[in-house]
Amino acid sequence: MGFQSSVGRARRHLSMLLPGLGMLVLLLFFGFSALFGQSLQVSPSQIQIRTLANGPLPNAQDLSIGSSTASLNWSATASGDAPWISLSATSGTGPGKVSLSLVDWRAVAHPLGNYPGEITFSAPGATPVVVNVIWTVVPSLPNPTFSYL
Repeated sequence: MGFQSSVGRARRHLSMLLPGLGMLVLLLFFGFSALFGQSLQVSPSQIQIRTLANGPLPNAQDLSIGSSTASLNWSATASGDAPWISLSATSGTGPGKVSLSLVDWRAVAHPLGNYPGEITFSAPGATPVVVNVIWTVVPSLPNPTFSYL
């Protein structure tokens, strides 16, 4: 009789545990966004751009945007102290890509130095994501001199 009662207790405990496991499976299946809100991911989290003084502008760099749902509406804004940042898109829905480049007329003949800026990505119900951008203008090499013997 002792063995039978142990089996019965085990079955009762298992039947109480299964609804909890079912809820866990549903939570994992449908994702945590329903409980914890939307999530927004942007990579890379920092971009460094180096240009030569009076040199050509570098190619655009891509930022990948991920979201917890395909219908998440996001927006991107460059900080006011970085008017040299140009974005290919300032809003979108769901996962996507944004290209970052320099504004042509602001980049030409810019003084040597480091220029920090930020791009803030935001979406309703999600924590904003900030991407740090550092633009460095370095001196160009002097023109070569030729001498003839």
